[in-house]
Parts: sequence; C-alpha cells; structure tokens
Amino acid sequence: MAPGFRQKVKRLFKGSGSKHPKAQDGENDFNATMLPLLRARAAQEQSVESYIAPALLGDEDGKQELERKIKAKGIQRPGESMQVTVDRLKEEYVKKYQDMEPQALAVPRGTDRITDLIFNGSSSKPRTDASGPNATANDRSVAYIESALENMWKPKPQTHQTTQLDTSNLREYNYRPLKEPRSIRLLRFHEDDLLLPTYAKQKVCTIETFALSEAPPYLTVSYAWQAPKVDQECVEAYKENREWIVVGEDGEFHRMNVGRNLYEALQRITQAKSTVRYVWIDAFCINQKDDVEKASSVAFMDAVYSGCQRVLVWLGEMDPREAASIYMLHFDILPEMVKYIQKHGGQAIQTGDWTMDELIERLGLGRPMAKMEKWKSYRDLFQNYMWFTRAWVVQEIALPPDAVVMFAHLSIPFAEMVLLARFLSVSGLVNSLLEVDGSPKRRPGAMLEVFQQSQQWAKVMRNPEGIEELVTSLGLTDAAQLPWTIFSRCIELLRDQQSKFAHDRIYAALGFLQLDQKNTNIIVPNYQLPLRVLFTNVTAMLLQKLPNFGILTQRESDVTDRVPGLPSWVPDYSLSQGKQPFNQSLYDPSGTFANTLNFRILHSKLVLRGVALDTVSAIHQLDDFSSQTNEMMASAMLLKTGLDAVRHLIQTPKWWAADDLLEVLWKTLVANHTNTPGEPTLDSSHFRCFMAQTSLDLSEALKSLGPGYSAANPERMGEMFPASPSKPSAELFNSLQEAEARVKTSLYAPTADVEFLDSVQSKAVIFVNTAIKFVSNRQLFVTQDGYVGLGPKLMRLGDRIVYVEGARVLFVMREKGNEYELVGETYVHARMQGELYDAGCLDDLREIELC
Repeated sequence: MAPGFRQKVKRLFKGSGSKHPKAQDGENDFNATMLPLLRARAAQEQSVESYIAPALLGDEDGKQELERKIKAKGIQRPGESMQVTVDRLKEEYVKKYQDMEPQALAVPRGTDRITDLIFNGSSSKPRTDASGPNATANDRSVAYIESALENMWKPKPQTHQTTQLDTSNLREYNYRPLKEPRSIRLLRFHEDDLLLPTYAKQKVCTIETFALSEAPPYLTVSYAWQAPKVDQECVEAYKENREWIVVGEDGEFHRMNVGRNLYEALQRITQAKSTVRYVWIDAFCINQKDDVEKASSVAFMDAVYSGCQRVLVWLGEMDPREAASIYMLHFDILPEMVKYIQKHGGQAIQTGDWTMDELIERLGLGRPMAKMEKWKSYRDLFQNYMWFTRAWVVQEIALPPDAVVMFAHLSIPFAEMVLLARFLSVSGLVNSLLEVDGSPKRRPGAMLEVFQQSQQWAKVMRNPEGIEELVTSLGLTDAAQLPWTIFSRCIELLRDQQSKFAHDRIYAALGFLQLDQKNTNIIVPNYQLPLRVLFTNVTAMLLQKLPNFGILTQRESDVTDRVPGLPSWVPDYSLSQGKQPFNQSLYDPSGTFANTLNFRILHSKLVLRGVALDTVSAIHQLDDFSSQTNEMMASAMLLKTGLDAVRHLIQTPKWWAADDLLEVLWKTLVANHTNTPGEPTLDSSHFRCFMAQTSLDLSEALKSLGPGYSAANPERMGEMFPASPSKPSAELFNSLQEAEARVKTSLYAPTADVEFLDSVQSKAVIFVNTAIKFVSNRQLFVTQDGYVGLGPKLMRLGDRIVYVEGARVLFVMREKGNEYELVGETYVHARMQGELYDAGCLDDLREIELC
C-alpha cells in the first residue's frame, strides 16, 4: 500500500473521535480502511447517491443497502430489474462527475475531486478492463474511479534517501548579504528526507540566491505568520516555534526557527506533487533581522509575486469534518450553478431572494445540502482564519498568475472559492443561510471578492488593450491616473486588514502602483519614517495624481484616536474607515463637473476653493447596527430613526413642500445607491415592504419600547405621513395580516399566501441590508434649510455643509477660527445632482483652509 495512503487515513481520523482502523498489507487494505468511512458517510446522509460509491467499489453490504434505498424511494422504473436500475444509477453517478471538466466549468478541476468525493479511498484490486465490448456499466464505473485514484495513490519507486540527523549541536542559519539590488533567495526542496530526533520528517532544503531576472521557476507561499485562527486558544497553542533544517552555503546543516503555522504549511507543501522545486517564502528568503534588507525587498515585492508560477495560500490545519464540509460545498454547488447560469442567464441568480429550498430545487441538489453544519463551517472559515485579515495578502493573491488555497489535507483553486462566494452574495443566500447581517465587513466571502477585484486590476495593468476600458469605467480622464487610482483603492481596502507595522498599510499596496514602471521607487519603503510624515506625503501625492479630491472622502468616520499631529484632511491609514464608501460617480453637485483641481499645500494646511452651503441643525442618532444581532430590532431602530427625521421635516417645512418625504428618506438612507451593478435594483416598493414588514413584526413589541417607536406602528402611519408610493397602504397591512393568519392556522399553507409573504419579506430584506451598509457609523441629519443628509458619526450641531470645487461629494467641516477642520464626506438629498448650479450657490466660491 502507498505510504501516503496511510497518512491520508490517519489525517481523516485525526480529531474525529474515531479510532484509526488498523490497515493490513495486500488485498485487505481497502476493506480494512476505507469501507468503514464510506459506510459511515452513507449512514449519515441516508441518500441513494451516498450508497453508490461503496457499491461501485465492490462492497456487498453497500450494494444491498443501495437496493433497499432504491425500493424505499421508488426509483425503479416499470419493467426494470433491480440490477438494471443499479447499473443505471451507477452510470448516471459517474457521468455527473465526468461532466465536471475544466472546459465545462470554466474553473480548474482535477482527479482529486473524485478522490475526495469518496473520502480519499484506494482499492488494491486489479484494475478493471472497461475497454472491451462486453464491459458492463459497473466495469466502466469502477475503471473510471480507479483511474482517478491511481495518480494519487499509486506507489512510486523509492529513488531518494533518508538521513537520520542529530540536531543537538546545529548552529543557527547565518544569512549572507544579497550582492545585487534586485536579487532574491529561494528555498529549494530536494528529494531526500531528513529524519529528526523527534521522529519528524522533512525534505532536505537549501537556500540559494539568484538575480530576479534569472531565477528558475518558483512558487510563492501566502500564510499567517502567527496562529492560523484568531481565537485565543489557537493563538496560545501556536506561540511555540518549530525548527526547520536547511543546508547553508558552507554545505552544513543549520536550524531556523519558524512559526508552527509555517512549519505545518511546509510539511503540507512538500507532500504535494509538483515539478517546481523552488519556493519563495518571506520568513526564509528575507533576513528578518536586517531592517535595511527588509525595506529594499519590500520595494520590489510586486516583481517577486508577479514572477512566480503560482501562489500557494495556506489557511492552516482544520478539523477534518469542517474541511470536508467546506470542500463539498464547492464540489456540489459550483457545477450545477454553472449549468443553471448557462441555461437561464446570469440575471437569474441576481435576484437577492434565493432560499435554501430554492437552492436545492433549482440546482437539483440533495437534501444533505440543507445541513447547517456545512454552512457554519463555511462561515467560520472567513470569521476565524487569520489569513483573511492580513494586509499583505491583497498583493500576494493579486499579482501571481495563478492561486490555490490549501487547508488541512485539501485544496481548492482560488477562482472556485471566489465563484461560490459571489454566487452566495448576489443570490442573497449569504444572509439567509449564514445568519449574518448585511455589513460587508462581516459577510462571509466578502474578502474573496475584494481579492478578485485586485486580481482584475493587476491583469488589466499588464494588458494595454484593457486599460482604456478600465480608465473609462472608473471615470478617469488620463491613463496615467489608473495606477494611482488602483493604489488608492488598495490602500482603502488595507485599512480593514492587519499588519505588524502600520507603515505596511501603504507599503503592501505599492505593488499595484509599480505595475507602471514609471512609478518604480516613487515611494521608497522606510520603516523609520514617522507615520505622520508618511501618511501626509502619500495623501499629497494622491491629491496631485487623482481627480475630484476622492482621497478626502477616506477620512475615518468615528475615530478620534488618530496619529498625533496628523492634519484633519489626511486620512489615518492605520485605522479602519468604519463605513461603506459612497460611489462618487453617482454624484455631481455642481452640474458642471471638471477634473481641474485648484489647491495648494502650505505647511501641512490644505487650501481649496469652495463655499459653505448650510448648517447642521438636527442630528438623528443612528444606532450601531454592526453590533446588532437581532435583525428585527435593527430594522425597527432604522425605521424609527428615519421616521423621526421625516416628522422633523413635517414640522418645519422648507424646500421639500411638494416632494415625497418618504422617498427623500429612503433614498437618503441608501445614499441614492439604487442601481448598483451586480445587486438588486431598489425602488419605492422595497421601502414600502420594509415599512410594512417591520411594523407588523413589531406591532406588539413597539409598545414596550416607548412612545418614540409609535411612528412605526401601522395604526399611526396613515395619520402621520402623507400619501406616497413609498408608504404601505391599509390594504397592504390588511393583506399581510390575513395571509400570516392563514399560514399560521392552516395544516397546509396556501401557496399564494406563502409566495405573497415571501415576496414582501424578500424586498424588505434587500432594502434593510443595503441601508445598513450605508448608515452604519453615520448620522442622519437635517440642515437649517430643511435638507436631509447622511454624514459622519463625528459630526455635531453647527457643523457646516461645504462644497469644494472639483469634488463629487459634499463635505462636513467644523469652523476653527478662520480655518476649517475636515470631519468627513456627506450625502445631502437634492443637493447632489447639479442643483447647486441651478440655485446660484456657486457664485461666491472662496479659499477654504483646512488645518
């Protein structure tokens, strides 16, 4: 039996609470090891399909159970014998997985898919001859699976040696300086093994130096330096380092201390089959004790990652059952999803209202897909694993030509992980299945979409043919602005990531800027430079290189603990923005937008041209929805706050006398993001359903919350607010109440009632998820002139609403004598689409000095 087979079985049982079945050599290997696993899987799922794999590979008990399942499910066709039915199902089973080829799925697929489908089993039986004219369906099925297993488990001739090594007197590896400015070290894995005193094995490794332009084919590794998971128990368990042995330039063995997570990654990587023997890993290939070398290496990280064959993403070790759940979600859903899109079109999955039942029905999936344990494992992958929080991973995943994600003993192409995450997002399943709120910072898979976006940016930058289209889509006027725009976007993303040094919130994005060689070394990494100086210099560059003062909108929303001495107009890139950015391309306050910017910087002060338009006269506090776990309560608080603002306007009528105030409200709550590509389009019906659903859900609870919530009571809505397409009618309330009553009291709920309730709830969920994205860490306010807006959390009464010439948004600023302090950007309804020009508000532009 192949040595790797025993290791696979051991890992499968590791941590599962099961005893590892003692394998025997020879013909009994398969029966002694894998059949218990196949039977256990079938017993757990209790589906016809789960019993086919054991039957295919000769398990008589499995065949008998399969026949019982066929009878119980009524699958046998009229006039069809049981053997014909079994053969038919086997043929369909194998055909289903044969269809999963790269050209059909547009994502990489390999024979390990079949292997993992049947829990990495292997049969030592003679290979079946399926080529003859008398070959049965069973013969072809068994031959197909055996051929898939053979590549992984076929024993190979032992051509390498194992050396037993005493490590007690080994010296620590001593780096020699790199001779050339753009030279790199690579870790080379040899065929021979080392057996250490701890009985651990590792490959013989050497560290070799090359000019980057002359380096052999190599892989890169992206991983978390410390523990793989964020929970304290894991952090404690991974505090102790491990030793990895390398051969120095003197030909002697030396030891290197590496983190346990990297040690486990190395063991996993050296087990994988690859023709590439060289790997670039920062812990080995950069002298971490030499700050000068670190800074010079960081300066050309883009070239290191761009020049590799592939990046291996190591998430970490994982409970085998959780790993299998994550793997099988991708394995089961993606092929059927691709077929569904090919048949019905991409719009069919972008409705945002899919349910678990619809997922199973539309994609033809089995009921085991409904088990929440699988989805919990998927959610926890993004919530708990450290890799997704690192700053450097954005560049590490974007620049290489290919990426594979590895965890436990499994691996998934990165493109497939992105595909599933995107599907869950646009279909709405991410909310209903994973029980998370609408905040993009918490949504499982959100970071994968961010990483894919960065991949697309890098790809376009390398392809001159695609640059013009991207320049147009980003609203730029000059291709020279493109690398700076991507650099700015990347910095924006990195503010929610983690790094050991705050400087890396800038330096980890340099690779995108330097994709245009004209920008090489325009920012030189220097970890001794004060953050105040670094952040101010970078912001000044972005003001000069980019249109519309977009960098000023990155001022954090709710943080007062900024880098000391940092000017108010400079974002603190070491802190999260704490908010969902507005899509600036939606707005043009002046109606005469031009990319020409008039500004100058004088002794850390930014001088602009603009005009103060209005003053904040009332603030309606929006709660911290990101910490609100009760969706019903979050909806109630959102509705109460919004309706309070509307009542305020009703009491002090100004410009809006002829306008629909409820429409003003809901468009302000979403900052007029009504038609975002890839997401459901919003209209007044979504807000109407949100109001109706929330009011009914809380009609009793609202009374206990106090008089302030009475505005959301359906009994008061007709009295308090004027007629509007956005306001739920009495008929809608009555229909909802009657339908709910019939569903609750019927043994079999009427289909029409269920569909009606689902449609209302789906629209309500779409609205509240969109709104919470934009209102989180922002304030709803009213101005002296009676305008409603959405502004930064740090705004106060008396703050000014300011237009800056050349900007696409308005700003909240605070007067400081003759100067202003920038508080943040704002959306003000009916002031963002050219109304300022029409009202003559731009006739008195003057210099504004930001301190």
